[in-house]
Amino acid sequence: IMKYIVAYVNACSESAKKLAAALGVRAIKADLLKKVPNDTTVFNYGYSSLIDCENIINSWVATRRCVNKVLTLSLLSNKNIPCLQFCTDKRKIPKSWEWIVVRTAVSGDNGKGIEYVERGHHVPKAPLYTEWYEHLYEYRIVVFKGKVVARYYKHLYEDGYWWFEEQPKKGLKQVSEACIQGALALGIDYVGFDVLYNSDEDFRICEANAGPIITDKVIKAIKKELK
Repeated sequence: IMKYIVAYVNACSESAKKLAAALGVRAIKADLLKKVPNDTTVFNYGYSSLIDCENIINSWVATRRCVNKVLTLSLLSNKNIPCLQFCTDKRKIPKSWEWIVVRTAVSGDNGKGIEYVERGHHVPKAPLYTEWYEHLYEYRIVVFKGKVVARYYKHLYEDGYWWFEEQPKKGLKQVSEACIQGALALGIDYVGFDVLYNSDEDFRICEANAGPIITDKVIKAIKKELK
């Protein structure tokens, strides 16, 4: 019988510990994890450096692809999966972009390291630029082992925190399929995609979270899959 350990980074500790408790296994900070026995699978919750083990859910390499937004967008774009238009050289920013999202950190989260610049104004040097994508809604689509296991509408509170409202099983068909293909492109087992949405024909994946906030619905799906 395969054993499990949930390894996590500080930013994901709450969700990782909640998952470990539900599975009845240990949670440990990933940088404290030593050599893992062959009969044990590590469930990697957001760690993007080397983990020395044979069996792992979310390889550290795949997690690094999600942490680095340039890598994420490059891999999605190469597979023609709807995602934000991006550029890494300010001299090559398309003239069609009316608003430019300047990202001073390729691994920033919660809006950190982001500046919005209108076309014609000074654009600071940065490692990543994306086109502002006008949208009505934002969704979080959670994929585990090639299946969509949860879909949420994201509400932003004034204090900058998000609230996730569970969505009906019907609808968002093309979005869900794009996210499944996105997980394959990134080589990631467990991921939460943030999707900017107007309609099922008009949406963009904006980022991939390899350590997303966990919910009871996702825990239930993971437990079922790991039995």
